[in-house]
Amino acid sequence: MTSVKGISTALMIGTVLGALLPTHKAQAQTTANASDDTFFATLGTGASIGYGKRFNDRWGGRVMLNSGIKADLDDEKIHGNKYDAKFKSGPGIGVLADFYPISGSGFRVSGGTFVARHKTEYDGGANAYTFNGHSYSSAQVGQLEGETKYRSIAPYLGIGWESGTSSSGWRFTSDLGVKYLGKSSSKLEASGSATNAMLRQDLAVERKRFKDDAAELVVNVGVSYAF
Repeated sequence: MTSVKGISTALMIGTVLGALLPTHKAQAQTTANASDDTFFATLGTGASIGYGKRFNDRWGGRVMLNSGIKADLDDEKIHGNKYDAKFKSGPGIGVLADFYPISGSGFRVSGGTFVARHKTEYDGGANAYTFNGHSYSSAQVGQLEGETKYRSIAPYLGIGWESGTSSSGWRFTSDLGVKYLGKSSSKLEASGSATNAMLRQDLAVERKRFKDDAAELVVNVGVSYAF
């Protein structure tokens, strides 16, 4: 026969376990929500695919592969001379750290690095040019070509937002920021300079004016899947 003392002990143990199990389950769910994994794809300033990880309620990280972009900058004027310009950012990778300042919100502040080749190509598009204070006709200059190369490693700072950060499944994601491309190295060449010493000298002076800091605006929207 079961004693009254045995029944009381069993009820006490059952009550304690019943109180602990729901709490443990809630804690596990909270931890999973704060540390979820995501795969994402975005379009905007190029196309990207990548993987993201939430380490806790405040911090996360992302790594991505980027397609690069090509942008026409027709009729761009540099120091009074008109060029047909094209900006090119090659395929590369990005590594970002995400900080979520508002607990439970998808708003984030991101910083990190993008690695890719960045350059701007120039073709002369004017009927006349002025280099180092001297004027030249297009016939004197001939074919005019230039190129500005930037650093391959570009620091990034931006903000973004991701929906539904407390649950798994499909989400909307977005980013807005700036990549700092840094100082550039440039070249500027004209076919007419082969027989014109003064033009060669003036082009050397003009080439230095192409060296400047540069930045690239980054705007992306897309979808992610969290699990």
